[in-house]
Amino acid sequence: MKIFISHSSKNAVYGQALVNLLTGLGVAHESIVFTSNTSYGIPVGNNIFDWLKTQISDRPFVIFLLSAEYYSSVACLNEMGAAWIVENQHAAIFTPDFDLSDVKFRDGALDPREIGFFLNDEDRVTEFIETLRANFEITTKQVVISQKRREFLENVNSLNPQDGVAAEKRGEKALSVQKPDESGEASNKELRIPDPSADLNDFEHQFLMGLFSNDEAHSNKVSEAYLETLRPEDLDAIGEWKSFCEFFKLSWSEHGDLASLAALSDEYGKNPLVRQRVAQGYLHFEDFRKAKAHFRAAIECTDDRNRKLGFLGELARISQKQGSREEVSVIVAEMRDLVDGPESEELLLAKLADLSDWYQDDVLKAAMLERELSIDPTDISKRFDLAYIHSQTGNEALSMFHYEKIPASQRSGMVWNNLGVAYQHFSLSGKSIDAFRKAAEKDETLAMSNLAYQFIGSGLLSEAEELLKEAQKHPSYHDNVASALVRLKKIPEEETKTHKDKLKGVSSKSDFLSHVGEHLWQRAPDDVPKTMIDPDCELDVRIEGESFVATGTFQKNEPPLVNALVGTSSPPATETYTVEYRGRFVGRVAIGERTKKTKHSKSAASTLLGLAANTQKFIIVIPEGAKKIRGQLGNDLLDFESGDYNIE
Repeated sequence: MKIFISHSSKNAVYGQALVNLLTGLGVAHESIVFTSNTSYGIPVGNNIFDWLKTQISDRPFVIFLLSAEYYSSVACLNEMGAAWIVENQHAAIFTPDFDLSDVKFRDGALDPREIGFFLNDEDRVTEFIETLRANFEITTKQVVISQKRREFLENVNSLNPQDGVAAEKRGEKALSVQKPDESGEASNKELRIPDPSADLNDFEHQFLMGLFSNDEAHSNKVSEAYLETLRPEDLDAIGEWKSFCEFFKLSWSEHGDLASLAALSDEYGKNPLVRQRVAQGYLHFEDFRKAKAHFRAAIECTDDRNRKLGFLGELARISQKQGSREEVSVIVAEMRDLVDGPESEELLLAKLADLSDWYQDDVLKAAMLERELSIDPTDISKRFDLAYIHSQTGNEALSMFHYEKIPASQRSGMVWNNLGVAYQHFSLSGKSIDAFRKAAEKDETLAMSNLAYQFIGSGLLSEAEELLKEAQKHPSYHDNVASALVRLKKIPEEETKTHKDKLKGVSSKSDFLSHVGEHLWQRAPDDVPKTMIDPDCELDVRIEGESFVATGTFQKNEPPLVNALVGTSSPPATETYTVEYRGRFVGRVAIGERTKKTKHSKSAASTLLGLAANTQKFIIVIPEGAKKIRGQLGNDLLDFESGDYNIE
């Protein structure tokens, strides 16, 4: 989830203060969209309206930074309407000089009865910080929270809202970020009736402009103008346009009516897009039963497999929101049956990635992304997401592997930054600092402003070398200067070796996770091998309900026990161990825990003897009829030899 700060460019300094607070508390830079600072802007080539339309499925957390300037700006009101429809949650925050009795605020899209707070209200800022924890990683260190809150309040109280925007403070000196051209704030925002030859997007844009401006007459004229471009027999296009208008009137203005939108399903009930918008209308009011009924009707109205997958994905999300895991599993089975090639498989995996109650484990989400990237290796956005998930689940080598797969010419500042973090994890200081410097160049931040004071300790090898060479110009330089130069020359070779060692076997793990991703969406197996051989013994395999179970035993000679008090030892003994794999099926993938313990040990004794360390996570892929089964036990990849198959 992203945080989108909706604000007037005239209040950009207050918005930047919020950005500094959020990042100081631990919110990731890539999770913040703040258009007055190019480091946190929308993707290049997009305008804010188009970008917000793409966020409907991601549902951002929106901060409305409200002020007199905000309500005087057509662009801001447009933004408010667009943000309101795509948001998941929002917070209304007032600039210190905002008048709550402002008529535009009382009559606006946001409910004035809803509790907001002023930027300089310390108690409410504290509450706001705590509410963010539900969706974002916020530091638990109270000292840091108190410091960042104090800095924020001091900053807000000292600000002049007409000041320029400064980049986030990293050191003593601040670099300025160019302010947006305020004269262009309302460009392409004027109300007009599109020419009959204009494309559909232009008509949609002008219709929504009327809603944003509370000008119902303009929206009606735009609607009539578009309908005049259609022939009477173009029933699908007419129904789709009417459902578009009714849906957004319902969502973005006071003139909408759910009954009017729903009535279109009677007249144009065989059009899947009309059904989809009716479903979204009911979903807007959390009438899940009727929303699901119309999504089901939309599925019946189309033969397009990808469109069906999309509708089923929405159904699964609703069922997940209702807490019905069983229903989610049934819908996933329907989606699975629609896959007929790489394109539909990729779409399926993208929809499954939204169903955390279904996959329940981030390693499986990573496996889905691995599979998607094996289908389309050029998707940089998905590769970034995958690398980030690997870093968050402790797979730093896989994280580094995928960040490096993004071509250097296409790496954003955030990619360079995260690659630097990955390098730093493995103490690859030279590579890390080089990546951080590239991140600083691209993001125009002040992250590198004080590195000159920490060059050797922070791994700034080129700066260290430059300084040491400067030292050599003095007639009586210290012997340690020469020693440091010798050390500097060894670091690149050592880091190259370490880098190579850390990536050893990672490509195989990436391939295995892609193998997992290929099979986890398939139908659960009806047949399993009767036996398989793990590192310790042969196992008997069976299905118990929806669980995968494999058990076996082996014997091992234990070393003699020494009695330190009397200097004697007991003879060696033979101990019997049990091995059990127990887990669940996700498609044809079994995932769970392998436990190895002595056959007669009690749970308390097992703990005392350290046998808890013999519990390991496993992932096993069971393709139909395979004689050799691929799996992962702990961090190790294994091939399990299998016997004949049991038919359940």
